[in-house]
Amino acid sequence: MNFSLSNDAFRRKFLMGAALVLVLMVVGRTIVDYRAAAVREIRDVYEMRELEYRKYSKLVANKERYLLLQAELDKAEQGIAGSRFFSAKTTSLAEVRFQELIDSLARENDLAINSRKVLKATEVGDLKELRVSVTSHTEIGALNDFLYDLGGQDAAVFVESMEIKRLGDPTDRFVTFNAVLKAYAL
Repeated sequence: MNFSLSNDAFRRKFLMGAALVLVLMVVGRTIVDYRAAAVREIRDVYEMRELEYRKYSKLVANKERYLLLQAELDKAEQGIAGSRFFSAKTTSLAEVRFQELIDSLARENDLAINSRKVLKATEVGDLKELRVSVTSHTEIGALNDFLYDLGGQDAAVFVESMEIKRLGDPTDRFVTFNAVLKAYAL
């Protein structure tokens, strides 16, 4: 048998063998790369889970500290919420407290309230929005003092809308006051 490259049969077999070796190398390389990628992915997931485990282990180890901190935050939140919002078992009781605040400020400032109407309370997240419509015929100084004291309250009270009309003679200091006051309850 002649093993020279000039022999066509030998050259064909040699090229087919070389092609087969190259195909086997490419397939082998592809399998190795696929396997390495799969191992790398599993390793990444394992490392991520290990980091999560360490994080949660630290949280569990510091449980007492976090519970104490949470208790302090809850206490501070209750203090702030208790002073800024009306709190009562029912919305009706919160509305009554809101009306009592308006009435006491009106008495302190000699503001005669002609009519007061409680408007429907609406829900805003966890809070209830309380609204009271107030009408008064009063002297402008008493109204000024009332609004000033209303803004100085610990409770968050807002004037949603307000209308002031002068009555009669321009030198007269009496006005008609219509407003919708708004506050929030827990």
